[in-house]
Amino acid sequence: MEKKKNVSIRLNGKEQIFTERARTPGLSGQSRDKAGEETAASSEEKNTETEFADLETDQTNVEDKIIDFNKKQKEKQERSLPFWDDGKRDAGPRLPPFQRKKKNSSGVSFNFNFIFHSVFLAIAAAVITGGIFGFIMLNIFTGGDNPPDPASDGGLAATPGSAAGAVVPAGEDGSRSIPSLNLYVIQGGAFSLKEKAEETASALREGDFPAVITENTDPLYLFIGIGSSKEDAEKLSVIYNERGTETYIKSYDITGSTGIPEEWAGFFEKGTSWMEKAATITAKDISGEALSNEEAAEMLQAGQAWEEEFQGLSGETDKPYFQEAEEWLQTGEPALRMYSSSVYSSSSAWEVQETLLKTMLAYEKLILAVKNTGENQ
Repeated sequence: MEKKKNVSIRLNGKEQIFTERARTPGLSGQSRDKAGEETAASSEEKNTETEFADLETDQTNVEDKIIDFNKKQKEKQERSLPFWDDGKRDAGPRLPPFQRKKKNSSGVSFNFNFIFHSVFLAIAAAVITGGIFGFIMLNIFTGGDNPPDPASDGGLAATPGSAAGAVVPAGEDGSRSIPSLNLYVIQGGAFSLKEKAEETASALREGDFPAVITENTDPLYLFIGIGSSKEDAEKLSVIYNERGTETYIKSYDITGSTGIPEEWAGFFEKGTSWMEKAATITAKDISGEALSNEEAAEMLQAGQAWEEEFQGLSGETDKPYFQEAEEWLQTGEPALRMYSSSVYSSSSAWEVQETLLKTMLAYEKLILAVKNTGENQ
């Protein structure tokens, strides 16, 4: 009887089984050859099976290395579509990695959400409302004019170097120059309707305050005080502010020019000098400052000199501007002798203030008349 022995050998991770058959005594040579052939056939069959197994493994590895470009293109298209929540997340979806913004490398971030905070919105609204309200009030009291440009509301721009009351050198033909008048007025309002301006002026006069409305200006301006300097005007403005009246101080300059006859020069110089002195004294009186007898006497003398200069023009009635000159003096006359006594009162000072405002506008009218005659070259 033939005996078999199985031997298992593993080469390169592959197991192969070999069978060893022991010879049986008495077995013929033909039988041994036949047995050897069967063993060889069995070994060949096993080798063939191993080769097929290796071939299948190699085929699988090859398939793993094949790139499907259609599949890659499809994945790229899906990534470009909107990134919606798939319904399986507890929190909202985040952007895909390739669409997320890079973090700030500096580590500093700024959040604009504070803009929508209620406190911030309240502050912003208050600032805007206050700015609009202030702009409206400024236009009400100034009429939108620029302080340095009184010509826009009827005033005449000043000529530098010719102060009020100054003696101006004569020209080659013996003519003299009209002195400039530089004053500061307190404006109490600007109105498009005369009725509204008159209503406000009446309320001020009832309180013994001056109120003069400009003519032929757009808008109409309400002047409630006058000073020879800005400091004088500020003294009066404080009193108005204490009683709740809003005021606006601006320069009011009337241009001096050349071309008037020699005999008229003194009249212009004395008149403008008196106006400046009266504006200064009344501002001091109203603000509570003590006045000396010398100041009152100086103002009185300036007024008398002005009247005397006009009396010397009795032969000049043929001048086209004589009527305007007479009106200028007559407008100022009520205030010429108010400070003739040693007793002063603030009520009288306020009356002089209103007279001065009217006299200033009358002087402006006179200057325009002189220019229109053609004598002012």
